[in-house]
Amino acid sequence: MLKEGDHVDIVASMKYKLVNFGSGQSETTAPNGEDLVASRVVLRDILVLRGPEAVASDQKLTNPNGGESAILAVTDSQAQKLFFVMKNADWTLQLRSTTDASDSPESVETVGSVLGDGLGPAQLRQLVFGRSVR
Repeated sequence: MLKEGDHVDIVASMKYKLVNFGSGQSETTAPNGEDLVASRVVLRDILVLRGPEAVASDQKLTNPNGGESAILAVTDSQAQKLFFVMKNADWTLQLRSTTDASDSPESVETVGSVLGDGLGPAQLRQLVFGRSVR
């Protein structure tokens, strides 16, 4: 259960289209014409000022917004990013370790990186071409 004093990362998964800001065109689609999807940690090490209130096991949560809530300590620029993610993405809070928490290098996960990570050349060809290629 999330509680006061915890630290969290905010992880978001978003659909997007390729945008070429230098071409004068407002938006172009991916080569296959489909929306792209990516996920990443968008905010790190956010302090929880107040976690969700604990309820007895025989009680129901009554948050009018349809879920539990927490109060987070964010700067104005973090609030702007958090608001964007809340309105435009699927997101979750990831509880950080209470001892020796460290950040991984910045990265973006896509279908290719999630499915292809750790595969050998034959498995990557199968992922790309949809069948075993010899």
